[in-house]
Amino acid sequence: TYHTFSDAQKGIEKVRQRLNQRGARGFIGLQRQFKIMDDDNDRGISYREFTKALKDYKIDLNDDESRAVFREFDTDGSGILSIDEFVRGVRGEMNDFRRNLITQAFGILDKDRDGVLRVTE
Repeated sequence: TYHTFSDAQKGIEKVRQRLNQRGARGFIGLQRQFKIMDDDNDRGISYREFTKALKDYKIDLNDDESRAVFREFDTDGSGILSIDEFVRGVRGEMNDFRRNLITQAFGILDKDRDGVLRVTE
């Protein structure tokens, strides 16, 4: 069973690899996969929809592993994955390179250097 963070990460890595194989590397690809998983079109993925998708995508996780991965993705504990939770779960946290790139882009766009981007900027 999954009892540690590293064990849950192993399951998440299986999900990531399979989604990458399905062409879900970028945000648009992940949105497409999310819509496919959302069988009832309520803009959320229930645990039932999630486990069905795992089977459909031939991701080999047992029940404990599936629950652990779903819990890791479901950051607000609602029992439903939002698109944001799904994308963040699959893509993971930003690495230092991405974080620095975004900080640099923000600095370029924030013309008046007040830390807020306005439509005019």
